[in-house]
Amino acid sequence: MITVWLNNEAKQLAASTPLPRALSEWAGEWDNDSEVFAIAINENFVPKSQYGATRINDGDRIELLAPMQGG
Repeated sequence: MITVWLNNEAKQLAASTPLPRALSEWAGEWDNDSEVFAIAINENFVPKSQYGATRINDGDRIELLAPMQGG
């Protein structure tokens, strides 16, 4: 098992978990009424086209970003 940080909260995952599998495990971690529209790992944006090729590593800091309203 590895430890990663999801929106500043420690989470455990199997080593080398693909990003899509991690997202499915964390589906309840964000407001289900709003879709995640961007993901950053270690402050680097991950394009949706790269999700399948992206593996989560020990110590990664992952941010799930949702649309916000405001001005």
